Amino acid sequence: MQCFYATGMDLGRYTPWYHYYTFGHDHFANDMWNDLKFMHLEFSRRRRGDLICYNGHIAIYLGND
Repeated sequence: MQCFYATGMDLGRYTPWYHYYTFGHDHFANDMWNDLKFMHLEFSRRRRGDLICYNGHIAIYLGND
């Protein structure tokens, strides 16, 4: 969740309460990946500052591969 706050995103229903009190934290990143509000791009189109979701984790792409 910290990477979302770092980018200034409005998380909507994905609040710290939702993250902490729902069963299993790893599903949070997977929920975000499956949420149609988030744009999916080919990996080759990533840009600095993009959020990358992968199996139970979310990262900020900083560039320079």
